[in-house]
Order: sequence, then C-alpha cells, then structure tokens
Amino acid sequence: MNSTPSTGYMWVIKSMGSGLEKKSSDFIPPSTQMPGAGGKQVFVLDAKSVGTQVVDLAYRRSWEKEDAYQAKVEIDVTAP
Repeated sequence: MNSTPSTGYMWVIKSMGSGLEKKSSDFIPPSTQMPGAGGKQVFVLDAKSVGTQVVDLAYRRSWEKEDAYQAKVEIDVTAP
C-alpha cells in the first residue's frame, strides 16, 4: 500500500479475521531521493483457515486520533 512515513503517516491493521495472523510489516522506500516521496508498505499475513477473511486498515499518524484514510481488504483463502 502507498505510504509516506517521513510525514508520520503509516498504515496500521485495526482488525483482521481470526483466520489470519500478521507475520511482518515492511516499508519499501521510493526509487527517488525526493524529500517526502512515498514508498510502499507491505504486510505479510499467514492464513490459518479457509474462507473469506477481512482486514481493516487505517492510514494515520500515531499521535493523532483521527484516521486520514480507512481501507477494507477481503482475502479469499482457499488453502491454509
């Protein structure tokens, strides 16, 4: 997901289906050296059970109460 942590904004998982487990989160920096340029934030999830799993995410600064954006991702797991 597009992310710009140099401005304080990062994606966080607010909730996810019980059939998923977060393994890691990583940031891939931009290819440009331009200040404030965004990169990609990648979440690696491990499927524990078959079925549709929902992940609710928020793009926010850790010190602010309001989310700048919210996203919902549905993942259809066919084999754990």
